[in-house]
Parts: sequence; structure tokens; C-alpha cells
Amino acid sequence: MRLAGNTLFALLCLAWASGSWGHEIRPAFLSIQQQPSDGAEQFLLLWKQPVKAGQVVKLSLQFPPECQLQFKADTTVQGGFRSQGASLNCPASTLQQGQLRIDGLESSLIDVLVKVQFLDQPSLQFLLGPKADSYQFATGAEYDRWAYAQLGFEHILDGI
Repeated sequence: MRLAGNTLFALLCLAWASGSWGHEIRPAFLSIQQQPSDGAEQFLLLWKQPVKAGQVVKLSLQFPPECQLQFKADTTVQGGFRSQGASLNCPASTLQQGQLRIDGLESSLIDVLVKVQFLDQPSLQFLLGPKADSYQFATGAEYDRWAYAQLGFEHILDGI
């Protein structure tokens, strides 16, 4: 009788586990690095987005209006990611007091790991996603180092 009970319990656990579905975690990555210059302030960007079945979710980077974003024409697709370089002409003070927003995140399952390096400050790293699609630089708020691990746990445990 005990063996039958254990077997039934094991089968129920398997049935419950097979009914919980999650999605594949494929975060995007955005690197923003200030470049030394003679006057005009420039940042180099690397924008990597996951590709699934040949498609990329339409996400749009939004910087303060005074900043001019120029994507390079060439893109590469490798290892399931599309990579594209860009330059951002923007006074560092404008960006440091401004906001980065990624349009399209609110209706996706994608999270974006962002790394920002100003010349005169330590690097910032933060995570944007469907629930928080923007970052206000002036606050100096930064996600803690466990944010990315927490994201993984949420996806696994909640099946979202």
C-alpha cells in the first residue's frame, strides 16, 4: 500500500510539473560607453537583441531629446542574437540627468541588461523589463547585483 501511495505521489508531481510552462530566457543587452573627445561628447553603443525564428522583437531606444542616436548600417546575427553598433551624440550632463526608455518592452517578455560607462564615474548596471521599461539617471538608483538572478528565479518558479 505504501509503494502505491509513493508511486501515486510521484505521478502527481510529474503531472503537475509537466503542466507548468515557462518561456525561454533570452535577455537583450545594451552597452553605452562614453568616449574621450575634443568637445562633442560621444557615446558608443552596442545593442544586442535575441532572435527567435528569424524575428527580433521591435524595441526602440529612447534617449533625451537633445541626444542624437545614429545606428550603424551593418548588423550581425550570431549565436541567436542580432548585434548592432551605434553612436550617441549627447552632452554627458544631459544623459546623466536624463532618462533611458526602451519602447516595446511593456508588451514583451524580454528583459534588457544595461551597462553604462561614463568617463568620470563608476559603471552603472541595471535591468529593464516589461514592468520597468525606463531608468532615470539623475536618481542614481541602481539595481542590486542580485536583480538578474532574481529574474531567473521568478521565471523558473512562476513560469512567466
